[in-house]
This record gives sequence, C-alpha cells and structure tokens, in this order.
Amino acid sequence: MSKCGDSVSMRWPSSPIPSLLLSTRDGYSSWKFKMRNYLIHEDLWSTIDGYNEGDTTSEQVKSRNDKRALAKICLTVDGSAMTHIRSAKSALEACNALQDAYEDKGMGRRLTLERKLNHSVRAYTARTE
Repeated sequence: MSKCGDSVSMRWPSSPIPSLLLSTRDGYSSWKFKMRNYLIHEDLWSTIDGYNEGDTTSEQVKSRNDKRALAKICLTVDGSAMTHIRSAKSALEACNALQDAYEDKGMGRRLTLERKLNHSVRAYTARTE
C-alpha cells in the first residue's frame, strides 16, 4: 500500500485530459478540433451540439453532463483564454465565448493577416537586395 508522497504513478479516473492547452488565438483551431473529439469520446458532445429530438436523457443527467463538459473545457484553457470563460455557466456558453474571442473571421482579421504578409514580403525583399 502506498503512502501519500510515495513515488506512485497517478492516473485519471476516466480518460486523460488532452495535452493541448489553449492560451492564445494561435492554438484555437487545433484546440477546437481536439476538444470536439474529446467531448465526443467522453459522450458529452450533445451538451454543445444539442440533444436529438425525442432524446430520453433525463434533465438531471443532462445537467451533470453539462457540468462535466464545462469542467473539461475549463481544464484545457490557460492564460488569457481563461478570462473569456470564467463566468460561463454551461459548456455551450464557454465554447461560444472562446469562438467569439479566437475564431478567425471578419475584416479585422483579414487586415491583420495582410499587414503581416506585407511586413514579411518587405523583410524578405530587403534581405535579398
């Protein structure tokens, strides 16, 4: 029998949490893909995607699953990303907040990418001249 502090390999009671931590916009696309698959694997994706019509899952189980999904999302978010979901009351609310904060869309993102590209082209041109 091991005592607290002994060198013992610890394992999560269920599936391990994905190794990816979301902390900036740069990792959002990968995090979103992995989190979707992780929640599908854990049979929690319905908390985000919605339950099928005629689903007989009890409200108590739905609520418990939503809390589990929210906890799993929160445990894979770090740094400034945490501020976006700190007040989320549901897994869907957390996912929507992260999507609003990090998903690449709109004219602002396009302009940012164009500025980065122009800067890179100028830097390359200056080196090759």
